[in-house]
Amino acid sequence: MTQSQSNQVALPPGERPEDKNIKAFAAVEQAELEQQQASSPSRTVKFSFWRWGTSGVARLLYRYWTRIAVHLCPEDSLGERIAHALRVPLPDKLNMSWVNSHLAVGGRVRPEDIAALAKVGVTHVVDTRAEYCDDAEAMRAQGIELLYLPAPDTWPLSVEQLLEGSRWVNAQLQKDGRVLIHCEHGVGRSVLLTCSALVYGGMHASEALELVQRQRWQAAPNGRQIARLREFEVACKSLPRA
Repeated sequence: MTQSQSNQVALPPGERPEDKNIKAFAAVEQAELEQQQASSPSRTVKFSFWRWGTSGVARLLYRYWTRIAVHLCPEDSLGERIAHALRVPLPDKLNMSWVNSHLAVGGRVRPEDIAALAKVGVTHVVDTRAEYCDDAEAMRAQGIELLYLPAPDTWPLSVEQLLEGSRWVNAQLQKDGRVLIHCEHGVGRSVLLTCSALVYGGMHASEALELVQRQRWQAAPNGRQIARLREFEVACKSLPRA
């Protein structure tokens, strides 16, 4: 078992009685959700191919610009001052966007970014990438706790992972923690979990997605990920609330 895996918050099968009810209630809840969507179509979370496609072009162009900007506009240079004066967007020092005062979503965390995360108040990080994993020891040295919930690029996390992550994130928020959820580019996997955490906290999926996309222009989960968010919303409705 790797160090990063040892920092996962485990969710053993059958540990929580309410977990066993998810599948049993799913069919009933799905029927109820469909009925609600028929009467309130604005509450339905939908995949927008137009947004996904256009934002994909913008992300590609932005990625090329970041490579150019590193050479043309390094930090504290004349080029940087000119770019700011002309309101030309420069690459963020931290690839993250605050959804609210305590929850952020973003892309890859570089090793040199960890200290900067601590300086902006991040206390907990969720890494959703299957292809890489953040250095748990380096984060712990900065007072940051890591949860690793891996999913392959362009694929959604499982409902079980979303439930585990949402519980963990909301538990930290209730203790006044500041949480960053990230994947490689901050487009799909991290957006899915961020929306799920908001849904677990009581928000409708459509409202959660609108909020995240309003705060982060790069946010554009694909069709599979949107379908999983709908599935999670149904599963989440069956959980007993205190």
